[in-house]
Amino acid sequence: MRCGTVIDLSHKPVNLKPMNTDVQNVQLVFLDLDRTLIRKNSAFLWLFFARKHGLATWQQVFKGLFWLGHYALGLRDISDAYRDAIRDLRGQSEAVILAATEQFFWVHVQPLYRPGALDSIKVWQHADIPVVLLTSSSNYMASCVTRDLGLSDYLSSSYEVDAHGKYTGLVREPLAYGHGKCHLAENFLRARNIAWEHCAFYTDSHSDLPMLERVGHPMLVAPDPKLRRRAQQKNWPVVVW
Repeated sequence: MRCGTVIDLSHKPVNLKPMNTDVQNVQLVFLDLDRTLIRKNSAFLWLFFARKHGLATWQQVFKGLFWLGHYALGLRDISDAYRDAIRDLRGQSEAVILAATEQFFWVHVQPLYRPGALDSIKVWQHADIPVVLLTSSSNYMASCVTRDLGLSDYLSSSYEVDAHGKYTGLVREPLAYGHGKCHLAENFLRARNIAWEHCAFYTDSHSDLPMLERVGHPMLVAPDPKLRRRAQQKNWPVVVW
């Protein structure tokens, strides 16, 4: 399978391994969503979709843009902003958000798959290696992607819902972000008796450093500047999708 080139923004050499068919001893693959499997950040797109369909106020949109901007620059941990956004859902119907997410996925997210990501997923699946989506996005979005691509499973953020199908405004902990992803992955792997060293993880974001430090096969896709610097220090491979 053809390997793309690496664009090194720092003009320092970054190790480029062949495509994942050359990675040995992998028993499970974790895959990030935003700016990894897809070319953009779905949370950014969702803000405007939610506003257009009456699911968010302009104040909420601007607050979300502020946090996403700081996150993209590596200046903020976005977990507190995420929980704040979920508090704004308190009292809203889960069924409404679920239906909106389905529509949002097909119109705004599904067309953004990176071609190389789709090729790599097919390679892993052909080798009978499970591919699991690991994303801070909602379980509704994760479910859409998993069904569409025939992935083995997903691990994601999810939200508390009361007996009447309304949001309580709380996240079901742990939030699938930073160390929270490690916690979810740890439980998933333990249940299947798979060691971290036999896992690969594809991501673009510095917020996923805890996962990258644990897996035996870290794989970077269009890494952000902070993660790219870490890749140079650790000699982690970068693939171009």
